[in-house]
Amino acid sequence: MKPEEVVELLKDVVEDRRLIFMAIEELRILGHNVVHLISSKEDEGLVIYITFMYRQLDDELAPIAVTIEFHGHLTKKMRFALILDFVKNLNGFVFGGGESSGILIPISTGTELKILVKDLLPGFLSKVLGKEIKFSINRYELEYVSS
Repeated sequence: MKPEEVVELLKDVVEDRRLIFMAIEELRILGHNVVHLISSKEDEGLVIYITFMYRQLDDELAPIAVTIEFHGHLTKKMRFALILDFVKNLNGFVFGGGESSGILIPISTGTELKILVKDLLPGFLSKVLGKEIKFSINRYELEYVSS
């Protein structure tokens, strides 16, 4: 996906579209190849990562995963069966330790990402948390992963 396509795809879940362009520019300049677009609501104990691998050769971002972390009180009140059903249907994984748990959903296309972010994720989070959640990307992290 071209950077502009990523911005268009995530326009409804990003606080400021410039944030994505800043992340991509910084990624290019520093030579990193992974960007995590993050929606964090620390007061709610919920963190969502949308992760892309950057291919410098063709200046494209390939979606690789969506990760949802639940911290503190959220972990204690979740219905595990609901989470397992959601993850199983998407070929995902459940992880946890201490006061935190989460799910990792591998993705490989922009279409999968669009369906997950716009349709499946909001409904799933509402069921798990017992209230409507509107997440929005408000920061990013970069890293370099060697192959």
